[in-house]
Amino acid sequence: MRNVTRTDEWMISVRAKEAARPDAIITDPAAISLAHIGNVTNVALQYSHSAVILRRRFGDDVIAESTSRGVRQAVSLGAGSDTRAYTSALPGEFKYFEIDFPGQTAIKRSLLATAGINPYCKLITVEQDLRKPAWIQALLNSGFRCDLPTVWLAEGLFYFFTRSELCLLMRQITALSSHGSRLSFDIGDADFCTAPQTALLRQLVARRGVRYREGMGDPKGWLAPFGWHTHAYHADDICADRCSWLHATPKRLKKELDCTWFVRACRPSSPVECCECP
Repeated sequence: MRNVTRTDEWMISVRAKEAARPDAIITDPAAISLAHIGNVTNVALQYSHSAVILRRRFGDDVIAESTSRGVRQAVSLGAGSDTRAYTSALPGEFKYFEIDFPGQTAIKRSLLATAGINPYCKLITVEQDLRKPAWIQALLNSGFRCDLPTVWLAEGLFYFFTRSELCLLMRQITALSSHGSRLSFDIGDADFCTAPQTALLRQLVARRGVRYREGMGDPKGWLAPFGWHTHAYHADDICADRCSWLHATPKRLKKELDCTWFVRACRPSSPVECCECP
């Protein structure tokens, strides 16, 4: 799984390309500053990677909505190239925890510091492998408070976990989540790892030394036993403009948007609370 980190510069380049557009749906000046470090092939960038852009937009919206409700901590799982702490005007007291392999986020922080780009909030790095239980105590030791609501972000991560690994990780996340916590992630559907329309993407990822594990047919049903209320949109819903999170998806982002789920979930503070965020 360590080779997953080799996709980071690729994701940076994709976000930078979108953020530089006059009609961009994301804001990511830090990615633009970092894009020059990547060794991304023209073939990789020719693939639209709409999911990368959409999950960033959806995650940004969850952070903004949660912050307006008073949430003051977030955890980016497998943070990699995540630059959200550097581009969102988060409150100064907001704690943004990034969990990734040792040394992975240090390179990013150093490059951004050299470029004169500093985080808006309290950025805290936790260098751990999420498949090993030590990450939990390391996060707690870093100042994370499980008695406060949290925004959990898993962007482009769950594709690389087996179902059993995902179930274990979800149990751990749930145990650390107070009521009012939010979760945002994307994952392939049940056909993702075999569908002809994802073959090029799977080949590009394989060339970087990693592979997708397995998809998911029903994210809402999967999360229900963990006590999360869930809303999920499939790529088909977004292409048909049936997603309430982004009412009019740009046509360029409907290209090659296949076999993917975008998911938001919450641990309700009351029986009537719903995680459908504006």
